[in-house]
Amino acid sequence: FYHTPEWMRLLRNSFDFRIGCLAAEDDNEIVGLLPFTVSGKGIYRVIDSLPHSDYGGPLVRQGSKRDVMLSLSNHLRKMCVDEGIVASRLTFSHKDLAISFAEVPARGGRPLYVIHSDVGDVIIDLVKKPIERIWNEEFDSRRGQRKYLRRFERDGFRVVEARNSHHLQSFYKLYWKNMNSVGGRPVPYRFFKNAWRDLRSGQFVALLVGKSDFLGSIGFFLYEEKNSIYLRYAGIDKDLCDTRYHIMTYLFWETIKWASERNVRYVHMGATPNSPESLHYRQKMGFGGVFLPQYRVMIGYNPGLFLLREKPLSVLVRFRSRIPERAWNRLKKKVPGFLPRLFLR
Repeated sequence: FYHTPEWMRLLRNSFDFRIGCLAAEDDNEIVGLLPFTVSGKGIYRVIDSLPHSDYGGPLVRQGSKRDVMLSLSNHLRKMCVDEGIVASRLTFSHKDLAISFAEVPARGGRPLYVIHSDVGDVIIDLVKKPIERIWNEEFDSRRGQRKYLRRFERDGFRVVEARNSHHLQSFYKLYWKNMNSVGGRPVPYRFFKNAWRDLRSGQFVALLVGKSDFLGSIGFFLYEEKNSIYLRYAGIDKDLCDTRYHIMTYLFWETIKWASERNVRYVHMGATPNSPESLHYRQKMGFGGVFLPQYRVMIGYNPGLFLLREKPLSVLVRFRSRIPERAWNRLKKKVPGFLPRLFLR
């Protein structure tokens, strides 16, 4: 879904990115694609495949993967050197491919790259684990998922699928409030408006939860070609949420139900910390998902500027690993201007 032309047009129309895509051809047939954006200035001017996306990096045809990867890597490096772009950031699902792509040196020089594997995706296969099995076998009485879900049903909460601009605005208000509460950077409203109006290869869906007022929402993309949905956005009004309710558990469950009722097979739960200690990891895996690690590769093309850029970020990575998740969110909220945007992603 994130490699479709419609997604690239959505990014172009919603953000101030330069949009591009490298295509590798063999006998006039496209065998590899690398969509990207260019953003930032100075040492933060980078190519990114892809921002605001759970998947990115090269998409290549089976059978000629290594040769196509080499061709794309060489061309990307030449383009970045010629245009003075300091680095590229790409996402891979396999570490060996990430390394082989990054280790193509320039003019025989030493390759310069950093690989991060701190984030992945949790995927639920509703054919292998239908919703009844999740309820009866995957839910753990110690975590209390069934108890919290029954509480929402018993207390008269309703779920509404967004059908008009008023619903979309309500979704965005909850999303914006939630992002600001954790020190995040909400995407602009025009992104959701454009997604709602323009997507053809997929469909943006928003579910809202509440009684008289909406207190929670979740947004995702339906991509029928892969029979999948991709969760990306959540909104919570913490001022309205009673601590007796686990609103994210309910939002995830209602999304899985939505997919099951429409015979959608795969539910991609979205960016998830690669750590069993993380609350978000445990919460998503509690629905019976499989964790798929992702390898984000930062490749440098100007050694001096790349090291100048990466050293402060490496200090932040070490600092981040030593403090609890809630404390980190409070810090992001208090000093968002101090923390580099690329690291916050």
